[in-house]
Amino acid sequence: MVQLLLNSGVDVLHVDFSFKTPLHFAAQNGHTDVIKLLLRNKASPASTDKNGRIPIYYAIEYNHLEVVKILLLKQDINMSIQSGGWTALHAAAEHGHLGLVNLFLKHKANVNAKSDQLTTPLHGAALYGHLDVAMALILAGAEMNAQAEHSSPQCKGGTPLHFAEEFNNEKVGELLLKNGADVNVADDLNFTPLICAARDGHLGLVKLLMENKSDINHKTIYETTSLYIAAFNGHLRTVQFLLSNKASVSPKDFNGCSALHVAARNGHADIAKLLVVEGGADINDRDLDQQTPLHEAALNNKPIVVAALIALGADIECKDSDGSTPLHISSQSGHQAVVEHLIANNANLTVQNGKGFPPLFSAIEGNNFDIVKLLIKNGADVDFVNSSGYTALHRSALHGDP
Repeated sequence: MVQLLLNSGVDVLHVDFSFKTPLHFAAQNGHTDVIKLLLRNKASPASTDKNGRIPIYYAIEYNHLEVVKILLLKQDINMSIQSGGWTALHAAAEHGHLGLVNLFLKHKANVNAKSDQLTTPLHGAALYGHLDVAMALILAGAEMNAQAEHSSPQCKGGTPLHFAEEFNNEKVGELLLKNGADVNVADDLNFTPLICAARDGHLGLVKLLMENKSDINHKTIYETTSLYIAAFNGHLRTVQFLLSNKASVSPKDFNGCSALHVAARNGHADIAKLLVVEGGADINDRDLDQQTPLHEAALNNKPIVVAALIALGADIECKDSDGSTPLHISSQSGHQAVVEHLIANNANLTVQNGKGFPPLFSAIEGNNFDIVKLLIKNGADVDFVNSSGYTALHRSALHGDP
């Protein structure tokens, strides 16, 4: 059929809407005889589709070994086969086709060829967990600590070990470490593979990296550590493991927040308890705004965390830099369950913040009718006169709420 059409004068280089030629389609579907026929009739093995892919890319993607061998005779083994600077070896490694990887290596493919984003074939094999391909590349001299333009996809500077972490490819990580991968190489945000694994809750990799002497208290450019990030994301078992390996609870981010602050903020009550009970975290620790973990829990409407922190001895009357207690903050924000917990634990209903507001005024300012009722029901003095001479009625009239 193809010969008949060619004899009829059809354009062998005609492209469809995606700029694919007939040679692209034949390569994708493994039709070796058609490939040979098209090439004899001056089909171009270098023609690119809308993704910058030449026909051999599709033969590699679909693992058509015989087609690849034919097309390989027509081009340089290390030429780019798609936009982004991928070589044939990049494609075969990422798709996990060991036979093709070995073929390309036999034909002197550059095992450390870099794409436009500086990824090597080993990055691709590590990312998708192709253990046998990774081994073949390592035996061929793959660079173990090559840093890509990105860290799959968080940041620039990721090594194959960072890439293996991305999809929790523990076996590949183990292989890389056994063959010289540096466990403490950091990307451009100063994330080590351990910090990435802690972030994602990949406990097996966390353990593996610690066994290989990863720095447990290494800090990112944000001054955060593996423990902080695991606590932030709610990975309880990872936090337990890190604490058992002497991770420090003291480091703080640029805002002065500790692991306990962010655990409280995000509602991770079990982690907050763990940090205090097993890690020795200061339950009344202050950030740059002088807010404690209890402030964070109150502000972000985390009543279970509020209850847990109070049970552990948190100072219920602690004031931030604005003079606000957790009750002020939760009253203004309308967080009823939090307010109920604080009142049940005898929070002061008359204490004034920096504006001279007791919690009742804060609730009025936030236009939180139900909180106002709750505070009054529990003894808030509606006739209380603050340091500026205002009563609750003054504040309500000011806000225009009938």
